[in-house]
Amino acid sequence: MEEKKLEWQLEQPQEEMKEPQQEDRLDKTALADYIISKMPAELVDRLREGKDMESLVMQWENRMLKKENDALKKRLEKETAKPLTLAGEGGEGAKDPFVAGFMQAMANY
Repeated sequence: MEEKKLEWQLEQPQEEMKEPQQEDRLDKTALADYIISKMPAELVDRLREGKDMESLVMQWENRMLKKENDALKKRLEKETAKPLTLAGEGGEGAKDPFVAGFMQAMANY
């Protein structure tokens, strides 16, 4: 059996990569200013002091998680401070006659 060579041809010829024009280039300074404007002031101050960005982000996330945890703990304390009622915990409902008869028969057996 003969091995056939497959030659792939593009439907459209590839365009040459051209150097981006000055207006196409991303203004990195404007992007950095935008990102910094969205950051909390405390992080920006620490960044200006020369702190590492990765550690600052981890510290900030840690602080936010601690705040969320505290809020959830307070909410849990509020919910558990309410007195429990039998109506809210299921209580005793209507009895099934078959089950009642079956249990009575088992007790007499």
